[in-house]
Amino acid sequence: MKKHTLLRYANGDAYLPLYIKSLERTWAVSQPEKIPAWNIITSILLAKDCDLNVALDELQKYPIDLIDWKMENSHRWDLRGDPIVARGGNRQATKPVPTPENGIFRWNTNPRQFDAGTGGLREETGTYFLLPYWMGKYHGVL
Repeated sequence: MKKHTLLRYANGDAYLPLYIKSLERTWAVSQPEKIPAWNIITSILLAKDCDLNVALDELQKYPIDLIDWKMENSHRWDLRGDPIVARGGNRQATKPVPTPENGIFRWNTNPRQFDAGTGGLREETGTYFLLPYWMGKYHGVL
């Protein structure tokens, strides 16, 4: 499998094990968020299965309608609140809100945020789905 980024040029580099260890550490932090792009990117770079089944499941659940509808989950008893607040001081859940019920449309948004969306005032781009899907197909991991 073709390597990318720094790993592509690090053959024989004394720091290669450190780069790999850093990527594995980043994956350990990212894994619980269930964001398909990170599962696929990490699987490709580490040349091993980093929850590809989770990535595929998340992609299959992703809404085709890209309208940024309002999602309110802060009232739910089945989502426990995290004592640590998110960016901006907003409350968040201890685990990601299920994909069809959350407002995540970008990799840098918080999948654990209770409430999200603009009430249909914005349409998202679809890159949240398209990049991991086609990257996974191109590299043969999906």
